[in-house]
Amino acid sequence: MAGFLLASVHLEWTVRRAILALGHGATKDIKAEMKSKHGLKDYKELWRDEVVKGASPPRPRLHELIQDRTARFGNSRPVLWTDLIRAMDVRHTIVHGRECTAGVSFLRNNIEVFLNAADAIASFVKDSGGDVYATIRRRNRMEKKPKNRQKRERNSDTSISAEPLPMGIVQPPINGKRR
Repeated sequence: MAGFLLASVHLEWTVRRAILALGHGATKDIKAEMKSKHGLKDYKELWRDEVVKGASPPRPRLHELIQDRTARFGNSRPVLWTDLIRAMDVRHTIVHGRECTAGVSFLRNNIEVFLNAADAIASFVKDSGGDVYATIRRRNRMEKKPKNRQKRERNSDTSISAEPLPMGIVQPPINGKRR
């Protein structure tokens, strides 16, 4: 049972790290969005929005990526998205106390499903030039918003130039306040 739960946690961790590594948005924004995302359906949507949309060359959707890889751990049967959904549903019922356990063979087979899906994702990230096991490089927002728009507008209306002054020259205060 512990192996089943740990394998499911490893899959979720891998998906989240892959989205951070391959996503096109600012890392801070992706992390903020991830706070409200849980479960395969949400991860699939976030993958589509951050990794697939606008990617050149085109990248596979999450369910396509997982289904297209052959198994590396356990039996040689490829991972199916439906198997993964079923395994995550069982994990959810166990973690939230609706069920105490599941059959041993089901748990053992689905440990392999989780590990193979995580391996497919990690391999894809590696092939794309990233690494889920390394430090994720931070991406900043493309356009910065002004921190205090009113202050900038007020200062632009004054008769004093907003251009930088030569070194050693101090700009006189406006309304008794230094800028």
